[in-house]
Amino acid sequence: MDKVKVAIVDDELPSREELKYLLSHRRELDIAYEADNFEDALDIINCKKVDLLFLDIQLKDKSGVDLAEIIEQHDVEIIFATAYDKYAVKAFSLNAVDYLLKPFSQPRVEKAVNKALKKILKEENVKKTYPPKLTFWKGEKMHVISPEEIVFITVGEKQVKVFTDKGIFTDHATLKDVQQKLDPKSFIRTHRSYIINLEKISEIIPWFNSTFNLKMKKYSDIEIPVSRSYLQSFKQELGLS
Repeated sequence: MDKVKVAIVDDELPSREELKYLLSHRRELDIAYEADNFEDALDIINCKKVDLLFLDIQLKDKSGVDLAEIIEQHDVEIIFATAYDKYAVKAFSLNAVDYLLKPFSQPRVEKAVNKALKKILKEENVKKTYPPKLTFWKGEKMHVISPEEIVFITVGEKQVKVFTDKGIFTDHATLKDVQQKLDPKSFIRTHRSYIINLEKISEIIPWFNSTFNLKMKKYSDIEIPVSRSYLQSFKQELGLS
């Protein structure tokens, strides 16, 4: 296994330095990135390869829980490292590997790292495959759709709406559930409410605050937003500077 890329996100420098010291003897870890605020951390996760994230709850601008929710689809394991124990239930609902309380102890950090490495190794040994066909509803009938026929997916009322070359379908799954069935090389999130097929983009329209709106093939009357939270990953996929 290659070295595990580690990022440490904490708004307090002493806490970051302490974690780096406690992890420094682990030769399988590469402590490659650190950040003290939400936006820098999000840029790192979106633009760099991060396998393991040590994440504080209280950041300068937003919550570490907010960050964990946004990056839930990324292939990164999270260990919360914080002075607050009241967020533990929420953290584990986001599939966090572990929840470390400050002040850190070497044995406790070791246990958390070992759990994370075991999970990372297990996931590396399972080759991810995606179904060649998906089923969605139109009225009272189910239809079989190939992923490449999907243009974009958005959230409707208590369901997702799937816009395809063949028309509009629905599913009572969540957006996250559907995204897990789609190859991330072709399908990306541009907004918490949208997944798009990169091959179906017809126009990229510059918008406020250096973001974009997108027009998609077949549905050019609908503009899909690229929110700031997903901007860097979108630009990276399209090779935009």
